[in-house]
Amino acid sequence: IVRYRAGAWLLPSGFAQLELPTSTGEILRDRLHEVSPSARALARAWALIPEQALTFEEIGLLAEDPAPGQLVRDLEQLTAAEIVRTFADRSRFTDRAWASILQAETAAPEARGMHQRLARMFESRGTEQFRVGQHLWRAGERDRALDTFVAHALASERVTDQNPAEFYRLVRSLPADWQE
Repeated sequence: IVRYRAGAWLLPSGFAQLELPTSTGEILRDRLHEVSPSARALARAWALIPEQALTFEEIGLLAEDPAPGQLVRDLEQLTAAEIVRTFADRSRFTDRAWASILQAETAAPEARGMHQRLARMFESRGTEQFRVGQHLWRAGERDRALDTFVAHALASERVTDQNPAEFYRLVRSLPADWQE
């Protein structure tokens, strides 16, 4: 609505109702549709873990097309649209409001594949077995998920039984929805 021309900002004399967005969600959805389908798909997978800051390698594990060139283009688009921001060696959502917008666009069959990629990504960290199990469960891989949860519980028990501070650290490291 506000335009910049010849070194000056131009404001219209009046605002038509249709020119103005009706909500913040509408503004975010419009911005989201400015990026490519592959960048949107990457953002939808990432929206399932909006609190996580990810390395380039981890983002590659989330992408449907992990080709480095495509991944760089997708990240550039998400950054230009102010959906993600990079600090040092990690990237994260600029605002958690993106998560609900992106999750609303995600169909259940698509989410299963995303959860499989998330399980692989957390598995690559080597320290996130609970999250691996959580995403395997959500991907429908119930047997693997249960095996992962049991292995995590046994390993956690050995550490936390010896040191109460480790129990506190363990509980704080779990995702917010761990009880589900």
